[in-house]
Amino acid sequence: MRISRRIPKFLELVWAASLFAGCAGSAEPLGPSFEVSFDPGTPRSARDQAVRAEVYLVDSCTDVTLGTRRVQALGTADVLRDDGGGAFGVAFDDGDYGLYGLAQDADCAVIAAGCAPVAITGAQETLDVTLGAFAGEGCPVDEYCSLETGDCLDGTGGSGGEGGRVDDGLILF
Repeated sequence: MRISRRIPKFLELVWAASLFAGCAGSAEPLGPSFEVSFDPGTPRSARDQAVRAEVYLVDSCTDVTLGTRRVQALGTADVLRDDGGGAFGVAFDDGDYGLYGLAQDADCAVIAAGCAPVAITGAQETLDVTLGAFAGEGCPVDEYCSLETGDCLDGTGGSGGEGGRVDDGLILF
């Protein structure tokens, strides 16, 4: 009979945990959210090649050079192609800012960039930035693009020290 008394307590605990988990996932993101879109003049090929976008909240659009990554920013976020918009996850003071964004292809080349002046107010809002075509360089032939970070990584690492190195397309041991 001791087991039967513990089962209701266990079920109450499971119910409480599921209720908490359900509520935790439904909270609004902190700070402003954003959406990235392409200028209608951006070639369809560039739009189709975009796999990730980086978005930066900056003091002003005059503070950035289009196509530059890792700019001085008050907030940064990145999204993958099919994620749609995103959020910074941080609240910012009300005021005027710049929303700078760029899109990268699977080779980490910046293929679109843009910056838009935005105003943040106390209300939860969605900020928009429109990207225009841009032609940046991708990873060198011996590196690969990390979709997680947007950085080119060394492609000669082998298999944990048991391989060789890549030289002119050949694996040397």
